[in-house]
Amino acid sequence: MKLIRFLAAGLLALGLIAAALGLSFFMSGVSASRPERSFEDYMRDAEIYTSERSYYKAIVSYESALEEKENDLDALTGLAETYSRKMDYDKELETRTRIKELKPDDIENRIRIIEIMILNKDYENAKAETEDVLSKYESEELRSLYEMMQVEAPEFTLSSGSYDEYQLLDTVDHGDNTIVRYTVNGEDPNETSPMWTDQLVISYPETKILAKAYSALGFPSETAELDLTITKPAEAVVSRDSYSRNDWAIRSLLDKYGGQDIYNYELAQIREVYIVGDYSPSVEPEQYIFYNNGYTEYDWFEDSIGDENLELVQYMPFLKTVVFSYQEEGDLSPLASLKYLENLSVYNCGIGDISPLAGCTSLKKLALGWNNIEDISPLASLTSLESLGLWNNSIKDISAVSGLHNLTYLDIANNKVKDISAVSGLTELTEVWINGNKIKDLSPLDACEKIGVFMQAGNPVSEYGSIKDRANQFYKTDMEQ
Repeated sequence: MKLIRFLAAGLLALGLIAAALGLSFFMSGVSASRPERSFEDYMRDAEIYTSERSYYKAIVSYESALEEKENDLDALTGLAETYSRKMDYDKELETRTRIKELKPDDIENRIRIIEIMILNKDYENAKAETEDVLSKYESEELRSLYEMMQVEAPEFTLSSGSYDEYQLLDTVDHGDNTIVRYTVNGEDPNETSPMWTDQLVISYPETKILAKAYSALGFPSETAELDLTITKPAEAVVSRDSYSRNDWAIRSLLDKYGGQDIYNYELAQIREVYIVGDYSPSVEPEQYIFYNNGYTEYDWFEDSIGDENLELVQYMPFLKTVVFSYQEEGDLSPLASLKYLENLSVYNCGIGDISPLAGCTSLKKLALGWNNIEDISPLASLTSLESLGLWNNSIKDISAVSGLHNLTYLDIANNKVKDISAVSGLTELTEVWINGNKIKDLSPLDACEKIGVFMQAGNPVSEYGSIKDRANQFYKTDMEQ
């Protein structure tokens, strides 16, 4: 019985082995009969994968095709384009370089190589490649690209040398497609250096400027150098022992605190100054600038009227922005010589005399609200003004604004004005606030067709002219439509 079981087990084992061998033979036969994939098959697969955005599979298919035909241009081109879609520019460049070796007269491929070099910020090789192509072939597209690679070094508005007064330095306009970056620490400028966006004040005894222009494509120019010496005597104008309210504000601007004198050449660097009551560090200084009805009267100012003055402004000849507000009394005399001043906000300072502003002819934005102004005739010379706020004063006559043809914003709310005929020629006005006056006739505004905001409540109006007919077109108005 045991022998029978043993034989049965042996036969079963042999059967299994035979079955396995048979299956293996069958499978090998199937495998051997499977057709090999051709170059055309791989190319067709690559196109399908590309259309499905399966770029990795497409790359594998193109590489398999190239194993069949090593230098096939169609496969290489498809592989390069797939790398481009996958944004693998290093691999794309490698592939296109192979194409270039096989077909150097393929201009489109050579141009793409140059574009990739530019993307990789390899400007030197991009320019060399461009010059090589243009020396052998004619391409209008490439010629235009080459012109964008040519960048002239910046030109300065001053020459190297000595000057006995502080200077304002600028660069000659390079056009819209070029930017200038610079350094003042002796290091060569690069793409992370400060961008030249405004004039530089030259007031320190010794200044070395290095500047480089960059095209829209990123190509740099040669470095321009400028060495300037200011011989004007250095003078300590704020003592190291002085800590008045004004001095504290100036020290915070210069980041220069206790135990240090402040010199005239340091103050000359300041182009913006904010003197606003008891300054609150929790409020950004920019919030004090008047931005076309954007002023805010903070509650804490009622108990925070300051006693600062503008005395130190005499040492800041290149100021562009001044905010002087919420003071017990104000004197604008120190502003008279600020010929570069563009933005001025002076409100709630008890100001009555604005004659010092007559010479500030660069002013573009002027806010004089909440003061005691009656006479605005000094403003007649400020023909560059674009925004004028005179709210809450004691003004009766606004004839001085008649020549301010650049005005787009005018706020004379809460004054004593009766006649607004002076605005009839101010055709650029887009926002007008005349509420709270004594105006009866609004017809002088008929020619001001660009108005979008118009506030007139609180006037005894009897003649509306055509402006009432346009009320439904206004963005904001208190006029009944």
